Amino acid sequence: MNRNTKPTPNDRRPQATTYKTVLSFRLAVALVALAVVAVATGILTFGRTVSTQYAGPQRAKAAANGTVQEAKPATVLVYMNGSDLESAAGEASSDISEMLKSGIGNNANVIIQTMGTQQWQDHNIASDHTQRFAVKNGELSLVDDTLGQLDTTDPKTLSDFIRWSVENYPAERYMLVLWNHGAGPVYGFGYDEWQGDYAALTLNEMQQALKENSDVHFDFIGMDCCIMSSLETYHVLQPFCDYAILSEDFEPGVGWSYANWMRMLENDPTTDTVTLGKTVVDDMIAAVKEDPENGDATLALVDESAIPALYNAWIDFAYENKDALLGTNYSQEISQRGRFVRYKPNGHGEAYNGNGFGQYPDGYAQPYADNGYGQYPGDNYGQPSQPNQDAYGWYGTDEWYDMWDSDMSYVTLSDYYVTDIMSVANSINSTKAAALKSAMEKAVVYFGKTSGETNMAGISVTLPYGDSEFYQQLVEVFKACGIDSNYVDWLGQFVEAAGADDYYSYDAQPSGYDMQLGYQFAA
Repeated sequence: MNRNTKPTPNDRRPQATTYKTVLSFRLAVALVALAVVAVATGILTFGRTVSTQYAGPQRAKAAANGTVQEAKPATVLVYMNGSDLESAAGEASSDISEMLKSGIGNNANVIIQTMGTQQWQDHNIASDHTQRFAVKNGELSLVDDTLGQLDTTDPKTLSDFIRWSVENYPAERYMLVLWNHGAGPVYGFGYDEWQGDYAALTLNEMQQALKENSDVHFDFIGMDCCIMSSLETYHVLQPFCDYAILSEDFEPGVGWSYANWMRMLENDPTTDTVTLGKTVVDDMIAAVKEDPENGDATLALVDESAIPALYNAWIDFAYENKDALLGTNYSQEISQRGRFVRYKPNGHGEAYNGNGFGQYPDGYAQPYADNGYGQYPGDNYGQPSQPNQDAYGWYGTDEWYDMWDSDMSYVTLSDYYVTDIMSVANSINSTKAAALKSAMEKAVVYFGKTSGETNMAGISVTLPYGDSEFYQQLVEVFKACGIDSNYVDWLGQFVEAAGADDYYSYDAQPSGYDMQLGYQFAA
């Protein structure tokens, strides 16, 4: 199953800046003095997170209950929305097993919030309510069972998880991983099986949760999901982390591999973030390559300090090359087949590929098994064994039928208007291209890809070719995030772009970024 979620329809309307202060010498001395007093009184803790809230009522209550742990060098927060990835395939449980295998827990904390699925497959995790666990000595320890059924797509849920984790598991450095489906910077993150089909944590809502915890700075924020590695996403995350680890393409269900990098952090909690990030990238790409059924994948480690310059370079390039961008659709047309289909009862026969969209290419709900490995679990002959099927693969019973490896529906990156920055820079002859390429080199610290990803270099932008409904959603989300209003308005031209249906052929373009050799440019 791929970790992408359904497009949010037009009827869903979701409800930033880092400042540097120059202190005078006297003021600096005064602050040092105050810090000494704060340390002596226990108000100030060492590490990235510095907040007087730690001495407040929540901290006092937690201390009284004995839940506050001694500070450790590192705490990893895993916001794990199991969704259908867990209920249908146990993929969240599998990744938790990888975390347990790492042996982490003595020198570094791993705190997992489990939610969003109607059926957990392993580790005795409750399906009917949200729980919090700590990983230690190969065991999953329940540390908070008082939460009820929380909504993964509610920014308050993420905000509270961050606050609770840093108050109860203080550390010198923090890392945040969001685990589930992704649908790009416009539609957002997360598909919660307990919520409506179109509910998602949008980019502005994610920003809201992070801003509510602005005293917490993360070494990295990672998203173990599809198509979130966009300039707009990095722009939103930039004030809150040093690095980000995201996928530009659809991500196979195998997702990240957790054992190695968590073991590395446990063995040496001072391991630098770039080394950890490169391990995350290398291990996921290696795992995807092990099984051809996984398809292709990408993963980028991005330096957030380089994002403002990249953002400006892209704006300069885009404005100068408006006619070229409007004359041809530069969205990627890479197709991805889902690995899960759910047949809807009452004769509709709607195909559902685990992420809420994707119809069969013949227009019916007739399943195919022509990819060489799409067998039905019922009889292993590529035919469904469920009763009451008519000639179009429709079922008239009251049940859902979950069928693995049978969904041949196509979803393409062009459905999300994913446009790779480096591919565009290599495709348009422009005086601004060199500056854009240089900015990309500085931003993308490390990038991994499988052999099929020849035209991706790690970061995309969103250009809403020919889609007014998508653009209206984009306007609300991007402006709420603080993305420049003039640029957002400028993007409106793409709705009526003359070249919206004329897709650019990238076949002859250079391969973009090679994980071992670095960026490769056309001569």
